[in-house]
Amino acid sequence: MVLRGHEGGVRSATFSPDGQRVVTASLDGTARLWTLSIDRVRQRLREANNDCLSVGDRMTYVGETENQAREHYEACERSYGRVPLSEASAP
Repeated sequence: MVLRGHEGGVRSATFSPDGQRVVTASLDGTARLWTLSIDRVRQRLREANNDCLSVGDRMTYVGETENQAREHYEACERSYGRVPLSEASAP
């Protein structure tokens, strides 16, 4: 996602505890407060992410249920020809 408004590069960004806002500080000497839709951010992460995130990370950052996260993690690992950790440790 691109947030436009600063006239200089952004030096830092910090999310609010509820994940609904982000404050950015710019080299132009300004700070801006942005309101976000966490659902939209999660959707964009789903679309942009090609990494095999762990089940816990998928639940936290992508908003998937445990079953969805495990299924997507395992499918991702298999797509790279790897055995998912959950299967590698099975007896």
